[in-house]
Amino acid sequence: MKWEGRLTQLQNKVSHELINAFKAHKDHLVWAVTGAGKTEMTFPLISEVIRSGKRIALCSPRVDVCVELFPRIKSAFPETTIGLYHGKSKEPYQITQIMIATTHQLIRFEKAFDVLIIDEVDSYPLAGNQMLQDAITKAVKDNGNIYYLSATPPKILLDKVEKKQLGISKLYQRFHGHPLPEPKCHLLYKSTNFLGVNPIIYLRIKKMLTNKQRFMMFFPNIPQMLQFENVIIKKFPKLKLISVSSKDDKRLEKVKSFRESEVQAIFTTTILERGVTFKNIIVIVIDADATEFSKTALIQIAGRAGRAADSYDDEVHFYYQNYNKQIKNACAEIKYLNWCAKNV
Repeated sequence: MKWEGRLTQLQNKVSHELINAFKAHKDHLVWAVTGAGKTEMTFPLISEVIRSGKRIALCSPRVDVCVELFPRIKSAFPETTIGLYHGKSKEPYQITQIMIATTHQLIRFEKAFDVLIIDEVDSYPLAGNQMLQDAITKAVKDNGNIYYLSATPPKILLDKVEKKQLGISKLYQRFHGHPLPEPKCHLLYKSTNFLGVNPIIYLRIKKMLTNKQRFMMFFPNIPQMLQFENVIIKKFPKLKLISVSSKDDKRLEKVKSFRESEVQAIFTTTILERGVTFKNIIVIVIDADATEFSKTALIQIAGRAGRAADSYDDEVHFYYQNYNKQIKNACAEIKYLNWCAKNV
């Protein structure tokens, strides 16, 4: 391992628990808030697996997560063979000691890996998909073990923890020690597209444009996002803007351009609710009361903000016409996690 970073005391504790689970061949859940540094906490474990001459696969249901993970792992383990495989990758498969792949790729394997790390275990299309769950179990060796990483773990895993079938590590604090940004809630008395774009949202965008503040704007569905994009382009011709969705063939390139500050704003759906990291951004959710935004999705979206130590206080804004249960519960859970970080 050539990683030159340092784990915090709390991260180090979790990292030791992961290594102990590896030595005991026990499955393990890491329940850590967004931005806690889950990937970095697995580095000592990966190093231990490599030293033991064993194979490890790091998997996620989302292509974007795998693509972002690959250069970080490659940089930390430059002398180890590493492969990246997903539905859009063009490289032919070859055996490597570390494999980074979408969970769908595990369908191809049987008893192939000593260790599996499944990131974002609660996200679509893995959550509730029995075929993918079976693929995970099938891909690991009989004496191997599986690690599940999540900021919002599903009930099925928490039930296994309760029954002592699964170990658990909890981390309520982000790597930089600052609290999670708590969303600011805005009630819209008129619809989002009132007067083309609701004046309250219009003023927010105008302010961000004036301040040259980069921002992410989340929409419940693709048609609404595209319609809103057309209106904003006309009203703010100087705004450098891109939009991405699950149906966008150029999604990965567009996300890269936003990360490299080539554009000021990115419009998106829940496809980017997790697994991507940007510095110094404002996060905005349009129609946060829409059914597409579950409590878990809202927590994950809010977690895109404040991920860097030098911009830990990035703002998060929820816009809606009805203050519903999912908004209330998401805000309450973020507050509770911040309380836990201070008191537990």
